[in-house]
Amino acid sequence: MARLLSFAFASIACFVLTSALADAQDRFTKFRDDFDAARKLGIDSKLDELLGDHEEEATHWIVDHAELLDRAPNEVLYERFDALRTTWKRVYESDFPDIMERYFAYADSNAKKERLRIYTRYQNVRKSQLSAQAEKDTARLTLVGDEYAELGKAFDAVGDKFYASQAYLGEATSLEETYFGKRADLHRVARAYQKALARREEIELKDRFYREVGPRLKSLEGLGFGGGGASGEGGGAGGDEVPVSGPELRGPSATVQLTYERLKDMQKADRPSYYVDMHHQIWPAIRLGTVSSSAGFDRVESSPRVIREGSSKALIDTDGDGKGDQVWPTRGRLEVVEIELGSGASKRTWSVLSDIGRQQDFYQGQQLNLEPLDSSWLLYYAPAGSMVGEVGGESIAIVDDNMDGIYGSPPQSIYNVGLTPEVAELEFDSIRVGRAKLAMPWSEYAQIGKAGWHRLESLDGGTRLTAQPVSFKTGTLRLKTKGVKPDYFVIRGLGPDFENTYINVAGGKKVEVPAGRWEFVWGLLRSGKKMQMMKAVMVPTEQMGVYDVREGEDAEIEVGAPFSFDFAAEATADGVRVEGTSVRVIDASGAAYERIYQAVPQPEASVRKKGSRRASASEVMRPAQSQDEIENHGWGAMWKPLSEEMTLAFEEFEVQLAEAKNKLFGKIESAWK
Repeated sequence: MARLLSFAFASIACFVLTSALADAQDRFTKFRDDFDAARKLGIDSKLDELLGDHEEEATHWIVDHAELLDRAPNEVLYERFDALRTTWKRVYESDFPDIMERYFAYADSNAKKERLRIYTRYQNVRKSQLSAQAEKDTARLTLVGDEYAELGKAFDAVGDKFYASQAYLGEATSLEETYFGKRADLHRVARAYQKALARREEIELKDRFYREVGPRLKSLEGLGFGGGGASGEGGGAGGDEVPVSGPELRGPSATVQLTYERLKDMQKADRPSYYVDMHHQIWPAIRLGTVSSSAGFDRVESSPRVIREGSSKALIDTDGDGKGDQVWPTRGRLEVVEIELGSGASKRTWSVLSDIGRQQDFYQGQQLNLEPLDSSWLLYYAPAGSMVGEVGGESIAIVDDNMDGIYGSPPQSIYNVGLTPEVAELEFDSIRVGRAKLAMPWSEYAQIGKAGWHRLESLDGGTRLTAQPVSFKTGTLRLKTKGVKPDYFVIRGLGPDFENTYINVAGGKKVEVPAGRWEFVWGLLRSGKKMQMMKAVMVPTEQMGVYDVREGEDAEIEVGAPFSFDFAAEATADGVRVEGTSVRVIDASGAAYERIYQAVPQPEASVRKKGSRRASASEVMRPAQSQDEIENHGWGAMWKPLSEEMTLAFEEFEVQLAEAKNKLFGKIESAWK
């Protein structure tokens, strides 16, 4: 079933953008000045005309005045607000100004203080939305949508229905198909619109956004997206109706006490983590400066500090008094560091495998001096411990692979070195069931061996969890590969039931998946062993589709060859420049391969006159390969080919990138563009 965006909806989708245009402030200033002038002259017809033409500006002015009358009232504000109230009632026949005035007058002081804090967050999210919408950055828009959803709840909690409505409207417009196409979660979009309209109805604000959202919501509901995903009904993105199987309870929820256990083989590459191997040079690191400097673990809340006590001596401040208490091993060999995190019920042992750089070390296959300097010192670390227990008679082990100090936390979206600028990847915790060959990404719903599907929730930093046995209507997915065999190809559900469910479908076998719609979110490709290992992460692109899983049916996903290059090229004063940081490998499924280690592409960039059949110039693009190039371009230049410029004698051109035999992918060749 086809879906069409109306002209009205197009204006909804950029509601934040319209408020952020450079002339918006000028328009508001002129409205304010004209309104004050007409008010002083007592020209009601002019006041009516101004509010009719400036509904959005008047709405915000009323909210601002209602707040100011509570915080710092004066006669000018009283007179202006009375004029706004009277005019609004004549033009729009609603009590919106009175409702807003009562809200600020009767809210308690704690709610008002919390509202100011939430409002500051809201303004920052609006700016992020503006930027992400302009760039059509779906990764950032996803984060913005999540932040708006939390803001909506927060505004609701303090009773501010106007900004709660604004936040839910922001959530919906950030996640619309304008940006996500057929991958848009239209069940969620519809629910956000429903919340936005409901809040506006409560405060009697049926403004332009209310009038435009109404038809859009009705259209979504007509297509089966009226929040039906929550109850297991309705269609998926793209208009094809795919029944969604919500969970059915199979028994009572159980609380499982977990205990710490050191990992037996910390470098065995069998978890959904880019760092689980011998390449300590690219592990996360504590970044110390000169002697007496200190730093913590980047992602751990209330992280203990590591202090550089000497040129090759580091201590951990375990009690937060600014003094070192526990030795960080720096003997140039792999050693485990165990630290206590949290307090009370959440007190837990957290451990890392540590190492330091050496004088003759390797990074991206090149020998480099990575030993400590007087000005800087990196202490590399990777996960070394797990929390173990039993669910439904099956043993489980949870590893904090995303290194945030919590066993069993949601994945983190991280902008890592080696990724194309503005592209993030997910980093997961992992859970192993029994003696499974590969651990799974931590997930709200997970299959626990013979015990079947369970809903899992980590508690108190991962010292315990709740496990609720559930069942679903399911189908299967199988990953078909050509040229490569990823260890992980992780999908996530579209819609409310499975938006926190992550399933690895790699391995070539049929994988049971709840019926519904799924999207690819992350993958990991590895080849070779020990220090010869090559690897790359896989991230989604807008070209990828969604995967329909129907009850009792089998579906397949094809990935791998043929491989192409994605890249950006731009005209210069003398010719063309191919931007090295933009170069990435794309496979037949549309997945992008990034953070390529020890197999960085070195494509030949060719350029020709547009319409011609022969290249007029070619240059091989290589990554940084010397200490001088690293100093000039940074460490990131070892992960991507350096930019290349070619002189041309014509203005219109086409560019192609090709590599005959990459060590990890084989032949890679882009189309001319």
